[in-house]
Order: sequence, then C-alpha cells, then structure tokens
Amino acid sequence: MKRLMIAAVAAVALAGCATSQDKYYEAITAQAKAQNDAQDRIEGQITALAATGDAQAKGMAMAYWIMKGAKAGDSVVRIQPPQDKALAWASILVPAVTNLYGIQQSTRVNLANIEATTERYGLTMGTVSGIASQGIEAASKPPVIVNSTPAGSSVIYPTTD
Repeated sequence: MKRLMIAAVAAVALAGCATSQDKYYEAITAQAKAQNDAQDRIEGQITALAATGDAQAKGMAMAYWIMKGAKAGDSVVRIQPPQDKALAWASILVPAVTNLYGIQQSTRVNLANIEATTERYGLTMGTVSGIASQGIEAASKPPVIVNSTPAGSSVIYPTTD
C-alpha cells in the first residue's frame, strides 16, 4: 500500500508538471499588448501635439523620439547639414597652407635673428680688433717719459739712434 501511495503521489506530481502553461503565456501576451497599445496612444498624442503645437512642443517631441531611439538601441537618423565641396576642400587645404606660411615666416625671422647676431658680433670683434691694433701701434712707438719736478713737468721723447 505504501508503494501504491508513493506511485500515486509521483503520478500526480508528474502530471502537474506536465500541464500546459498556455494561460501564463496568454496573460503575458495580453499584458505586452496592453503596454504596446498604451505606448502607441502616447506616441500618437506626442505626434499630434508636435504637428499642431508651437516650436517648444515640436522640440520636446523631437527630443522624445531621439531619446526613445537611443534607449531602444534603434539607429537614430541624424539630419546632416548640406555639404559644400568647396568648404570641404577648404577645411583640408587652409590649415596646410597656413602651416606652410607659418613655417616660412618663422624661417625668415630666424634668419634675420642670425644675421643680426652675426653683425653684432662683427661689430664687437671690429671694436676689439681696433683696440688691439691701436695697442700694437702704440707699443711699436718709443715710450714717452714724463719727468715731473717741483719746478715743472717736462716731456722727454727718446730718440732712436
């Protein structure tokens, strides 16, 4: 009897597990349909408000659709401004030409600085050379002797014999 009771309980348990879950799936489907219907109603109201409302209402509707697309993972279509070929080429060429012009002007400034530095050192060396040549010239002359006495001063120039 004990075995019969265990077999009956096992059969009821297995039969309960094997029952269909159709009602559960129907309830979930009905709930999802109700949520979708409510969402469709809200979106229809937003679209109508955007079509008849002022600029602020249109902006809010656009923001709603953009945020909905971003949250749902949908691809959001972004409106691109018209592209001008000349502007596209200018955006490529103008920075390059500007850089080349800047490099050329920088080179000119550096060369002018080098030339000015060279000229300054040339003047300095010319002055030093002038001082040195005057010293050499003065050294080649005989020395001048000044004799100072209480009666007066006398300059004596040595003679070369």
